[in-house]
Amino acid sequence: MAQGDTAKRAALGDPSMRGTTGTLSGTVSSAGGRPIEGVDVVVRGTALRARTGRDGRFSLRDVGEGDHSILVRRIGWRPVEFSVQVEPGTEAFVPVTLQAMVRELGVVTITEETFNELSGLVTDANDQPLEGVEVQVLGTTLALTTRKGGGFLFFDVPPGKYLLRLRRPGYRMKLQGVEMLPRINRNLTVRVAALARGTPAGDSARLGGADAASEAAHADFTARRGMAGSQAVALTGDELAPFGAVPLPTALERKLVAREKELAAARCVLVDGEGAAASGTDPARAGRAALQAIVASSVELVELYPAGSEKSMTACKRFAPESRECSCAAARPAAFVVVWLRH
Repeated sequence: MAQGDTAKRAALGDPSMRGTTGTLSGTVSSAGGRPIEGVDVVVRGTALRARTGRDGRFSLRDVGEGDHSILVRRIGWRPVEFSVQVEPGTEAFVPVTLQAMVRELGVVTITEETFNELSGLVTDANDQPLEGVEVQVLGTTLALTTRKGGGFLFFDVPPGKYLLRLRRPGYRMKLQGVEMLPRINRNLTVRVAALARGTPAGDSARLGGADAASEAAHADFTARRGMAGSQAVALTGDELAPFGAVPLPTALERKLVAREKELAAARCVLVDGEGAAASGTDPARAGRAALQAIVASSVELVELYPAGSEKSMTACKRFAPESRECSCAAARPAAFVVVWLRH
């Protein structure tokens, strides 16, 4: 925890300290009192961060008033997290002490300090930062709400491919495919569009992603990705964008060379995870037609599960029981494709 009492120093003479924000500053040192350089100090739930200099000092300006959770960490030292109250027009000063981590593995070489962070800025259609946006990394338990400034920051996001979901009442839900690689920091700028005034409550909930169908589809995605084995494949919109207006099946064949047979067998298709292609007397035929009608550049993320590899069974449950080819009734569930479109 932070060592010492938090001292608040009035700074009303500084214009930057007026209004509804304050400043958080402090020092980071070892147990022996030695300043520690290169320590990350982050205000959780925001994109505010600073790094200590040679003197171990840090300063974070324009911190919103109220209680904040502060994370302090550097590779080789035990991370510290504590809460601090920030008041408008004041400076909160916090001295922090870190404990060195004991290593028993002989010589350890650290080449870079990257913690798999996913950060970004949420704006409206006029590029103005937007607070109060719920940001969730579907496929994980990571979620937060943007504060003033519209920034978000997630730590230690496991490598993989996810859907980033952004929602705020009165705005259209935004889904964005994201790939996290080992030891990478990703930074995004995401725009969300306001719904037209007078939009009926039912349409507002559906378009805003706050309806039961969307919640269920997104929960299914998290379940599938959590149980996806080595046979399952996911491609983000960034990977498919170079194919432009090429039909999605063609783009997938070109992207997934040597997996043509699996693609050809994947006739059971879900669109936006809601089984839109599962209607009709021949769901498999409807699925093939749906895939052919989708162009690569309109896709945010696509999931491919070869026959028998979709362990969560969420995809097959989306099809009517009488559809033997695509339902869960088969001894070995069929191959599935789940397409998430850009909206």
